[in-house]
Amino acid sequence: MDPVEAQSEGVLVVRVWRDEDNRFRARLTIGTGGEMEGRSVVASTHEQVMRLVRAWLLSFPQEAGGADTSDRTG
Repeated sequence: MDPVEAQSEGVLVVRVWRDEDNRFRARLTIGTGGEMEGRSVVASTHEQVMRLVRAWLLSFPQEAGGADTSDRTG
């Protein structure tokens, strides 16, 4: 997931379930500016979900003036 441009608002919905074979699945739906844009990413591990959520969250600056890069890893 590439970071979104600095926005003042965003929406991230995470849906998780187990499929017919009892495997973990997740769908992350991403929107910006308070609107859902229908962009979705699918993950199959907890680690993938956490990495995607972290990348999305870090794309939003904590303070005005730019993206927060103080805690980027990976």
